[in-house]
Formats: sequence, C-alpha cells, structure tokens
Amino acid sequence: DWERQVANRLDGNALVQCFVKSNGLNFTIPYEMDGIKHDYVPDFIVKLGPDEHLLLEVKGQMTILDQIKFEAARDWVDAINGCGQFGKWRFAVAKAIGDVSGILEEAARELVIE
Repeated sequence: DWERQVANRLDGNALVQCFVKSNGLNFTIPYEMDGIKHDYVPDFIVKLGPDEHLLLEVKGQMTILDQIKFEAARDWVDAINGCGQFGKWRFAVAKAIGDVSGILEEAARELVIE
C-alpha cells in the first residue's frame, strides 16, 4: 500500500530524524463540514529538525472532503506557527510516492529559512 511505501521512503531519507504514523496517537485537527464537527488525522508526523515538523498526507485523488480537511490542516499549521511555542510546522500532500523526496527537501528548506 501507498502508506507503507511512503514510510519506507521516510525511513531511508537523511532529512528525516524520525517519523510516526499518526493514526492512534490522538493527534487530530478539527474541521467542520455541513455544520458538523469532525477530526482529521494526517497520515504521518515527520520530524525534520529539533523544532521542525512536517504533517504529511498520502493521497492519490482528492475529494471535496479532502480539500476541506487539508485546508483545516493548513489553518492549524498557520496557527501553531503563529503561536511560536511549538517549533515550526508545515503540511504537505504526496499525490504520488515519487513526490516524497521533493516534499521533504522543500519542507526542510522552508522550515530552516523561515
């Protein structure tokens, strides 16, 4: 499956200090759809540096629901980064397995520069 392949790519990438599959960690991002509150669980939390993290989602085709979840994740990242007390965070979606390396490189550059 895709998530296992992404985990293998994360495991073998020098930019990744560690990562975890976030399912079952009680890490959720709240969002609302049609007036009903839900929780979104990103696929992976990736540690790129001492205070640098990436929320990584693996998704081939996106639905409207995915777009709503991902917008909530981007809002969460903006809020947590604005707070300034929990390190630097970024959110990205891998639409193909081959996207992972580029996402990690971009995230590492942006998190260090900002």
